[in-house]
Amino acid sequence: MKKTGIINLIVLVLSISLYSQPKEQISLPKGGSEIKTQQSTKNINIYITKEQHVYFENQKLTFYCQISELLSKEFTNNQISPFDLSINILADNGVFYNVIDKVKTEIAKTNNKTIYYQTGVVENLSEGLKDVIPKSLYQINLFSRILTLQERSEMKKLNDSHNIPPPAPSYNYYYHLRSVLSDGSKKEEAKHLLEKLNYANIRLLSNQKIRYKGYDVAISDEKELESILKNHQIVLLHFDENIIYGDYIALKAIIKRITNKYHSKKQYDKISSILEIPAEQEIMHKEIELKL
Repeated sequence: MKKTGIINLIVLVLSISLYSQPKEQISLPKGGSEIKTQQSTKNINIYITKEQHVYFENQKLTFYCQISELLSKEFTNNQISPFDLSINILADNGVFYNVIDKVKTEIAKTNNKTIYYQTGVVENLSEGLKDVIPKSLYQINLFSRILTLQERSEMKKLNDSHNIPPPAPSYNYYYHLRSVLSDGSKKEEAKHLLEKLNYANIRLLSNQKIRYKGYDVAISDEKELESILKNHQIVLLHFDENIIYGDYIALKAIIKRITNKYHSKKQYDKISSILEIPAEQEIMHKEIELKL
């Protein structure tokens, strides 16, 4: 009996550790605005606590790859597409951004393009920042089931109806560049495309600044940031190793405020958009010697 009791206690402790409530361990960053999702979408919440534990809903994860695996199960088991999910990132203000970057990479493997960074209060999912995430180098084939002609037609209509428009109508290059920079076999195509573009590299540093053309700019210097965005078609955003998630959100919020000012006047060609370069792409670019 005693042995059985000890085993039951161990199982209980493991269950609590794997399925627990992470919300009280998270202080969300500030800087978002009201966000709305379609009522037909299902919310999936991914939590990252101040101790940098990662949860998929209430399930504590051990490996990053579990995120793409669990998302894939959502699609296949419930027979829904990535467009029917609203994926929310609820991360503590002080976690390292490289944790967020790895989480986003796993989400991107399932062909999800859009996520929501929740800000404000954990219990309220109506405030945050919507973001189009970079493509992953690897894609999971979610729809390997044999489809009839009718199902293929319906799937194409669904995909077409959910295509995310580029940030600006003048962006003939945006998604093309997004695609080739995530494909190591397209080095020459990427180089040729970059030669046509007026683009800039900026790097978010760990001291609440960005580096642009060799000098540092405070992320709070909205006037200087606006000048950078106005002078280029595309800005490639890189990240230092030890930046904090809260600084990332602060920069994203300021960029969103600047671009919205021009988009609201339909002055799309007057302001650039940001194309993030995640860690896995930076590593790949170094391996194939693609200089951005």
